[in-house]
Amino acid sequence: MRILTSRLAVASRKKLLKEVHSVDLNITPYTNMRLQERKIPSEEVFNVCREGELIEYHNEKGTRRVLLRDVNGTCVVVDLDKHSIVTAYSNDPDNNHPHLQRDKYLFG
Repeated sequence: MRILTSRLAVASRKKLLKEVHSVDLNITPYTNMRLQERKIPSEEVFNVCREGELIEYHNEKGTRRVLLRDVNGTCVVVDLDKHSIVTAYSNDPDNNHPHLQRDKYLFG
């Protein structure tokens, strides 16, 4: 199930963010490699986890994951069950994804 968080109730969004903020997140070796390749400092990733906007929730990989994005376009995927940062990447902060495949989302 994949949901754009704009389709979630405010209470559900707050609960997910509270969960992200309440756990000690770790960076896996894979994620660390990706951060180095993409020249994204780990401090920036943790800032997104603390202050970023919740964009998406899904459980398609067998665990609960959220996508967060900051005002600069840095995106971070957090695995809520494993307490880990799955990946991070940079995106144009003005990109509102006009070609988003909404049929892949519940309530899309």
